[in-house]
Amino acid sequence: MSDNRAECTQTYADNHPKKVLMNSVKKITTNICILGGGPAGYVAAIRASQLGAEVVLIEEKELGGVCLHAGCIPTKALLKTAETAAAIKRSKEFGIESRIEGINWNSAEGRKDKVVKNLAAGVVQLLDAKGITVINAGAPPLPTKKYWFRHRKKQSK
Repeated sequence: MSDNRAECTQTYADNHPKKVLMNSVKKITTNICILGGGPAGYVAAIRASQLGAEVVLIEEKELGGVCLHAGCIPTKALLKTAETAAAIKRSKEFGIESRIEGINWNSAEGRKDKVVKNLAAGVVQLLDAKGITVINAGAPPLPTKKYWFRHRKKQSK
């Protein structure tokens, strides 16, 4: 694959497996450079690595993307709380006497956060195990096979 390699140039990267920290510009040469660490990006990176490619994955925010951190997964975790409450309300149909005293949404939110944290850690672990270099940066595409990355500081919560 060495004849089909792309150049990646970055100025700074932070907080991911195989972190590349530097104060000056460094050129990285790789087989595949994937922009975006959401479900499509990280799965593509893992598959490319399984097929023998050297892979660099660039994610501006958080690995797992919106789906993992703000969309699909958090929504489904909270939906499970509502489904469980609904099942308890119908439990008499099954001969079970029960009632709901209330729903502690702070606890439900804590469970949701734990689910997201565990899945996000799994994504990081998978990428690291496959030898994928992750760069936390924005990367607007250029008309050639070259990309420039600028470090994005993480937002504190």
